Amino acid sequence: MAETLMLPFVNVQGKAQIQLFSVGQSIPPVKAIPQLEQVMEAICAMELRPKGLKLLAYWPGYGSLTKDQLENMRIVHEANKQFVLVMKTTAWMETVEWTIKDLCAPFNDTNAVTKVRTERGCMLRK
Repeated sequence: MAETLMLPFVNVQGKAQIQLFSVGQSIPPVKAIPQLEQVMEAICAMELRPKGLKLLAYWPGYGSLTKDQLENMRIVHEANKQFVLVMKTTAWMETVEWTIKDLCAPFNDTNAVTKVRTERGCMLRK
């Protein structure tokens, strides 16, 4: 999975052709990651087929991918989105300036909140 994070992204054109995985056929190597829309479309198309079949998604000019490879690519796309959010948050944290009056001892800002009120609020959320 870690090596999947280092793969380049590529734009594939057209719909994936869903094909049967032939007996004795080797698992296709992954050289690049298609865009998320194409990955999700191929996964959905594979899920519409009977469960016992071994399937490949094929794009002309790109090659074939198994369902497991497609699932890993979906996870990589989601992870990249999260990494962007983390990087933006980290950049914001490095640029924000706090004044002395903003700082207080831990929990001093919640002195007025009672234990009963807090427990009731937690029960309402559940």
